[in-house]
Amino acid sequence: LSGDKLSCGPDRAEDRRPFTEIDLRVRRPAPAECIVAPLEGSTGRLGSLRLMFDAPVRLSSRESQVLSTYAHSVANTMLNSYLYDDVCAEAARQAHEASHDPLTGLANRVLLSAHSAKALDEADGTTALLLLDLDHFKEINDTLGHAAGDLLLQEVARRLRASVREEDLVARLGGDEFAILITGLASPADAEPVAADVLALLCEPVEYEGLHLSVEASIGIACYPTDADSAEELFRRADVAMYQAKTERGAWLRYDPLRDDTSVQRLALVGELRAALAEQLVVHFQPQYDLVTGSLIGAEALVRWNHP
Repeated sequence: LSGDKLSCGPDRAEDRRPFTEIDLRVRRPAPAECIVAPLEGSTGRLGSLRLMFDAPVRLSSRESQVLSTYAHSVANTMLNSYLYDDVCAEAARQAHEASHDPLTGLANRVLLSAHSAKALDEADGTTALLLLDLDHFKEINDTLGHAAGDLLLQEVARRLRASVREEDLVARLGGDEFAILITGLASPADAEPVAADVLALLCEPVEYEGLHLSVEASIGIACYPTDADSAEELFRRADVAMYQAKTERGAWLRYDPLRDDTSVQRLALVGELRAALAEQLVVHFQPQYDLVTGSLIGAEALVRWNHP
């Protein structure tokens, strides 16, 4: 069928999406005849296919059948495009849920691990990992309930995003533990002002039902390649620094190998203790006397490890 203009457009304003006109000729005289073929789908009318002619025409039975078949094909194509969009949207939603924390919208541990590995492979300068743990969060959660705890976590997430660059990754690892991955630093020392700024930003109280909740945190810092040579080691050493910082409350600490008591030797010691239970541990009993009467009133059992 020939005509000067072919257009597809919805007949109702509430239809799902608009289709713009497609011009087949530069010169467009006023049409003398317009033949409309409805575009029907399983959910109802999708729109219409309009054929405009320069002169009155009468379609034969075969031409009407061809037009109906073509309109049916166009409708199916539209439905398939809707279905494709829905599938893509669902896939994107599932991918987002698999890599993001549902409460705060931050990246989760899975996405942080993937970004860390990629950052180390493409490292240009220093890559820093900051692990952050909130102090006294459990008391707030237990006292005021999960609604207050969730509000606090969401506010912390908002402040963390505001404290770093757009290219830096902020993640929630679970509970009250967060992480910040910073790339492209000139030196490990450049990560320290970021930690200080984060602590300062978190110091401002969070308001909840008239209460002002205090937010404090402890931050551990580890840097690649100075402190670790892999993503797993970077995470472990940042975790060590964070737990060292927790002893000082509201502080940040850079990883120090001299203060790392989670060494391989310590793990080996735990394994050796299992064998020691059978043959290396001995018990000595130290008597306890009443200093007034001089009588024996008990004994203290002392365990000694005769380590080879």
